Amino acid sequence: MYSINFQMNLPMTRLILIRHAQASFGSSNYDQLSSLGHQQSSWLGQHLEKRGLMPNSIICGTLTRHLETVNGIIEQFNSTLTVEQNRDWNEFEFKKIIEAFLLQHPEMMPSDKSPKSFFSLLKKSMLAWSRNELGHYQGETWLEFESRIIHALSKLQTENKEGTVWLVSSGGAIAMLLKQVLEVSNQKMIDLNFQIHNSSMTDIYLRKDKTLLSSFNQVPHLDHQERLNAITYA
Repeated sequence: MYSINFQMNLPMTRLILIRHAQASFGSSNYDQLSSLGHQQSSWLGQHLEKRGLMPNSIICGTLTRHLETVNGIIEQFNSTLTVEQNRDWNEFEFKKIIEAFLLQHPEMMPSDKSPKSFFSLLKKSMLAWSRNELGHYQGETWLEFESRIIHALSKLQTENKEGTVWLVSSGGAIAMLLKQVLEVSNQKMIDLNFQIHNSSMTDIYLRKDKTLLSSFNQVPHLDHQERLNAITYA
């Protein structure tokens, strides 16, 4: 009889990826939570505390919307943990990418300022960015963005943190991490990016030799009849 060894005794980290709560879309400063975003963070903190999903460590990017989301979550329970900020988990520069795309394609300028028009433009801009087709863009390249997410993920695997880690970041960074886990195309990564809800949770298990996706884009704290209108994407 053959014996199968799954090496379950190897150290494993539970990584709960949390996208920041709703930011201030359409305002002069996108990088701050809206009033609904603050409420989403509070609801998520209540859910995590009730479920006993307390972290052994907390990591987030250095953007204001990341830290405000973390603070809104941990205000719901007593925590003495220090939040580790790491700019590797910041979002790509979507405004500059859109500007560069429109310099090349002025005919693609939306006729209105609706969220639907904006996200359609962003998707076209990201596709051009991923193909290295933005001649006017001088910022971080697609490959540089991917490389820093790979580096940040590798650091997590190498550190092999014990227990549960919360990682609060942005949709693009989370989607790029999932691109590595699922080994999908740039196109699919972009599709994933546009699916990720504000304050959603994606569950991953990390080992030095393996990364496993357990669940994607969950919003149980918003999955109530009276909160369905609070499920947002921006």
